[in-house]
Amino acid sequence: MEGWVYVCISPATPGYIKIGYTSRTVGERLIEIRKEYNDLLMNWAVAYKMKDAESVESILHKVLKNRGRHRYAEVHKCGVHEVIDMLEKGIKDERINWKVVERRKQRWYSKETEERALDCMRKATFMRDIGYEVSGSCDNVVILHGGMEQKKLSYIADDLLFYLSAGDLGLASMYEELRGGVGGC
Repeated sequence: MEGWVYVCISPATPGYIKIGYTSRTVGERLIEIRKEYNDLLMNWAVAYKMKDAESVESILHKVLKNRGRHRYAEVHKCGVHEVIDMLEKGIKDERINWKVVERRKQRWYSKETEERALDCMRKATFMRDIGYEVSGSCDNVVILHGGMEQKKLSYIADDLLFYLSAGDLGLASMYEELRGGVGGC
């Protein structure tokens, strides 16, 4: 059945991805996923519209499980780039012959961006321990140290972009506190 195979990421779970399939739009499915995961901020990084999307998704889960990457349900401990590599190999290999109709990638996603964001998140705990703070809302995020403004971020649509900006100052681990003030971003 034709549909979308997509890979989602969340700044709340760095290093983990969710692989899914939908016959509707990825945006519609993402709304459902957010509800299923208690409003967890999550966004899709890549999506492939394929002729047999449901079986492709199933194969991806099996391969990652065999590689020891499976964690729970449709969640795996790996990078988006690893799934892209598997999809592209399946499309190019004549024996597998996956039929792709369309490829979409978020403008902010690249392997380098993903690796940089994860590195920023690893540094965040140390910076938090030495007194950095985050305050504000969706429209006006302020990063403080010793009560002095260090960086001001205007509205950022993609969660990963927030993490790259905040991660520059080592603040990505403050997601849970900020999430309470951000609400429906």
